[in-house]
Amino acid sequence: MTLTERLRLRSRRGPAADTTSPISSPGEEALPIAGYDDLHEKEVIAHFRELSQVELAEIEAYERAHRNRRPVLDKLRYMRSPEPLPGYDRMMPSEDVQLIETADTARIRAIRDYEGKFRRRHQVMSAAAQALPKAAANPDETSRRDEKALRTRTGIQERSDRNAG
Repeated sequence: MTLTERLRLRSRRGPAADTTSPISSPGEEALPIAGYDDLHEKEVIAHFRELSQVELAEIEAYERAHRNRRPVLDKLRYMRSPEPLPGYDRMMPSEDVQLIETADTARIRAIRDYEGKFRRRHQVMSAAAQALPKAAANPDETSRRDEKALRTRTGIQERSDRNAG
């Protein structure tokens, strides 16, 4: 029997089982990355920026239970971070921009840093850069800044007194 005849017979019987790829595990269908188990670790990691924190948590749980690939888990450890406010990943860029316009400096920095690490939406990052200089100071930031300035002045004064004496 020739190779062509064997292929024709196989196609009549239906697709042959692929013994080289891992069997899809239960729950893989629910993952936010299609064909997850068939992807190489670099291909999996390439999808992470598109996912929300909830989806990253699902991927992490699945990865730990099944493949436990160190590079994937390391990248997930880096990518997992609290949202700047609950439900942030589900918000549209226009909603984020409106939020930034009324936020204080701490919230704007949190959004800017989160966007820089994860979403990288130009519209949101631009709005944060424009709003930050004009934003109201956060009371906690102001308090920490004042404490740091006091420690600095005290330290300078103490050194000055030691050098003079």
